Amino acid sequence: MVNVPMMHFGNLYIPRELGECLIKLIEENNEIEAIRLLRENTGIDLKSAKNVVDCYKKENGLNENKTPQKGKSIFQKLIKW
Repeated sequence: MVNVPMMHFGNLYIPRELGECLIKLIEENNEIEAIRLLRENTGIDLKSAKNVVDCYKKENGLNENKTPQKGKSIFQKLIKW
């Protein structure tokens, strides 16, 4: 039996190496790839994988739109107009 280091990720325990990859993907705002990787490595269904990723994001204060906006939105431009 191999002793694999585990970590708590969202509401699931997974191998530490997988968790580190998932964290990197989520911090790069690549949630879809994180969900795909989680499903491939654990066999859980799509809804459960999304819930795990969402739970992790909530626990760590990551909001939905982590990437900064480039320039002003059309709404901001209209207000100044």
